[in-house]
Amino acid sequence: MKAVKAEQIADWLQTHLSDQFKRYAIQPANDISFDALGLDSVGQVTLMSDLEEWLELELEPTLIYDYPTITALADKVGELLTEDIAEEAVHG
Repeated sequence: MKAVKAEQIADWLQTHLSDQFKRYAIQPANDISFDALGLDSVGQVTLMSDLEEWLELELEPTLIYDYPTITALADKVGELLTEDIAEEAVHG
C-alpha cells in the first residue's frame, strides 16, 4: 500500500484519464463526473482496477459510482488510505 495524499491521487487520475482521452484532445476536469467525461461502466471499472494496482490496495469497485468525480474519488480514497495506514500502525 502506498502512502499518498488525496492530491496525489487526483493528479494520478487526471494523468491517467488524460492519457486515455489524448486522441480526443480532452483534458478532464476534476469536478466533472466520469459519466460526463464519456467513461462508460467498463472504463470506470478499468480505472478502479488501475488505481488499485497503482496504490497496491484493494478498493470497492463501486467507489467510482459513489464518488463520481476525480476530486470526490481522490478525497475518499485518500481518506481510506489514511484509515488503513493508521490501523496498520496500531495493529502492525
